[in-house]
Amino acid sequence: MAAGYIHVEVEYSRLSKYPGKPSGDVVEVSRDNNSTIIILCDGLGSGIQANIAATMTAARIKTMLGQGFSIREVFASVIKTMEEARFKDLPYSVFTVIRILNDGVCTILSYEMPPPVFMGKRVAGVMEKKIITGKDYLVYETYCQLKQGEGVFICSDGISQAGLGKGETNGWGMKKAAEKISDLLEQGIPVGQIPKEVNREAVNKWKNKPEDDLTSLVAYGKKEIVMNILTGPPENREDDSMIVKTFMESEGLKVVCGASTAKMLARVTGKEILFDDNYNSPLTPPGCEIEGIDLVTEGAVTLNQVCNVWGEDFRKIERFNPVKELLCLMDVANRVNVYTGGAKNPASDDISFAQQGLLPREKILSRLAEKLNRDGKTVTVNMF
Repeated sequence: MAAGYIHVEVEYSRLSKYPGKPSGDVVEVSRDNNSTIIILCDGLGSGIQANIAATMTAARIKTMLGQGFSIREVFASVIKTMEEARFKDLPYSVFTVIRILNDGVCTILSYEMPPPVFMGKRVAGVMEKKIITGKDYLVYETYCQLKQGEGVFICSDGISQAGLGKGETNGWGMKKAAEKISDLLEQGIPVGQIPKEVNREAVNKWKNKPEDDLTSLVAYGKKEIVMNILTGPPENREDDSMIVKTFMESEGLKVVCGASTAKMLARVTGKEILFDDNYNSPLTPPGCEIEGIDLVTEGAVTLNQVCNVWGEDFRKIERFNPVKELLCLMDVANRVNVYTGGAKNPASDDISFAQQGLLPREKILSRLAEKLNRDGKTVTVNMF
């Protein structure tokens, strides 16, 4: 990974105005090889209708960004739609969009939303913004450069207006909210817990009866922990050296999944494969060791088992089990680079694969990538 890479962790807390009912605030987080995108939409009002409006808006923003439109093109297009909906009794939502590049460069675009707060390691403050006033609405842009341990805080107006008419003449306001965040940072409260603490304080301002939905969100730079997985030889044997060289030169933890892959790496590097003759499990194939590699496992069965127990308490799995070891490494990593070749695994055509419900390499890698993404990890798949 290039120097200066910042992994972005996102945590948020959301409370509905009506307990047990859908919130009118919707959060979407997506990642690609270059950036992290965070969307917070606040639908008009509260309840089902507000949730529908916010969900539709978030989906449109995410879809357009996925289609290759720039963040500003998307922003302008959706604002135009919202301004038309505003006066036609159609689903309406205000929103904030954050894009944080891998080097920490952060762009925040907001439409009729509270301004963002910059969070240093010990102090927070409302960010300076470039205000762009429309005919009947307020839009602004904000920029910053995040470093490890720094972050940004955004929220819905249930936070900024907390206490309005209940002891706060103009609502809590973002300046006072930023002061509260500074207090939390000074106390050493983990950054990931700050949204819950801010929401708790907002509920107090509302005298325990919020008059709007409450959402607080932080996005912050975290130490990069990279995991590299090599699984599957290339379709052309002459490419073996290239994929092994790329994998071995990568920074971070190194894992090899697959017997054929392990043999290829050992042949190219001249390393010896050491097998554990004492391993005996009725469920999981044994692993082995290669000098310079953090973990070496069997391929298809192990990867399928990892996918199957994802989200379970993996402490229940027996000690020294390759599935448990792989899960542990995936759990601590926040970026996973997969190096995979196109060689077909003859064993995947065996009827026993279907009988056991085992998915072939390309399908199980796709499912694992989805699970890793949902857990906030950045996944890059490199095909050879």
